[in-house]
Amino acid sequence: MRLSPVSAKVSIDHFTKWGAHRAVSAAPKNLAAVPSLDTLVRDPAQARLLSGQVRGELIAQASAVIACLAAPMIAEAPASAPEADALLTAKEMAARLKVKESWILTEARRGRIPKVLIGRYVRFSAEAVERALAQRPAS
Repeated sequence: MRLSPVSAKVSIDHFTKWGAHRAVSAAPKNLAAVPSLDTLVRDPAQARLLSGQVRGELIAQASAVIACLAAPMIAEAPASAPEADALLTAKEMAARLKVKESWILTEARRGRIPKVLIGRYVRFSAEAVERALAQRPAS
């Protein structure tokens, strides 16, 4: 793919709007002598023959193309849902099970429901607690 100087500048300006890359201000003087990105992929040895300015311009163009290709993927990505196995506080676990916080802490202290100790903090895996409660004999 070969970008014209105008489209490359527009793409680079759009990409740098987000601060992800610094645009190269001057376009190469002789565009006919600059190999396309496709040509460089086929023959990487040609990259050694390019000046630093031309390499910078090609990197900026490639970065702009990557940004343009990634933008729709990012926009279409589903909103991140809360992690199913996130660690919860006793208060959050109690609210989830619709019981008192003191009951959660008592059951954890007695070893009847699993807990995770992080230093002095007690946390609960919702999946592990629900599995333990489901395995309990009915009383």
